[in-house]
Amino acid sequence: MYAPWYHAVQSFFSRANHGGNRVPVVFAAPDRAHEEIKRIMRRRLQGKARPDTDQQLSDRPTQAPFMSVFISFPKFNPDLYNPGRFKASENRTSGVATTMRWPRPMRASVQVDLWSANDGGGLIAMNIAGQIDLQFVADRVHLPINWADERWFKPPFNILEHARAFGQTRVTVTDGGWDDNSDLEFGENPKDVRLTWTGDLLGYVPYAASEARLVRTVRFALYDMADEENPLIEQVSGRED
Repeated sequence: MYAPWYHAVQSFFSRANHGGNRVPVVFAAPDRAHEEIKRIMRRRLQGKARPDTDQQLSDRPTQAPFMSVFISFPKFNPDLYNPGRFKASENRTSGVATTMRWPRPMRASVQVDLWSANDGGGLIAMNIAGQIDLQFVADRVHLPINWADERWFKPPFNILEHARAFGQTRVTVTDGGWDDNSDLEFGENPKDVRLTWTGDLLGYVPYAASEARLVRTVRFALYDMADEENPLIEQVSGRED
C-alpha cells in the first residue's frame, strides 16, 4: 500500500549525479546496504554475453558512491486528521455520487545513507549531499504520487483497487539534515565515507469509496416561535438546477 511513497523517495534521491551518471539508490538498512548494491550489480552483469563467474561477481568491490534508503513502517498522524468526507465524482443522470472519507494521514521516518570510497570520498559525498539539499524549499519538498499508475496493481504490490480513484496526489518529505557517520561504517574499508540524512515522510492513504444519492430537492419550513397560535410562516421547496 505504501509502495508509491517509497518509489517517490527513491526517485527524489536518485536525482543526484556523479560523473554525469545518476547515483544508484537501493532500499536497505545500513547493515545490508553493501550486500544489496552488490546483489543488484551482480544481476545486471549476469545479463551480459560473457558474464563473470558467481565468485568473481561476489569479489567485485562495492560500487561507490551509492545511497541506501530505509523507511520505517508508517504510523497514524493525528496532527493532520480530518474526520470529514468529500465528493470524488458524481453522475447527474443516475443521481449517484461517489464519496470518500478524507484520506488517513500517516507519518514515517526516513534514513538515507550516502556511501563513498575513501579516495576523495569526502568531497564527492559533500557534492552529492549539496545537490540533494538544493532540492528542498526551506525544510521540505513535495513529491508527486500517481495512485492510478498500473505498476501499483501488479504483484507484489496489489494495492487495493479503490486507490485508483485517488488519482494524482503527493507526499511531503521534511529535511532533518546530514550527519557524518563514517566511524559507524558497515563496509569492508573502515575509512569509507558515510553520510547519513534523516527526515520525515508525511502522506495519506485513501479509504474505500462509497456511493450516495444526490440531493436535488430540499423542503423546509419557517416558524415564528413567538406566535404560539400560528407559528408556521412559510413552507419552502428548494431545487438545484
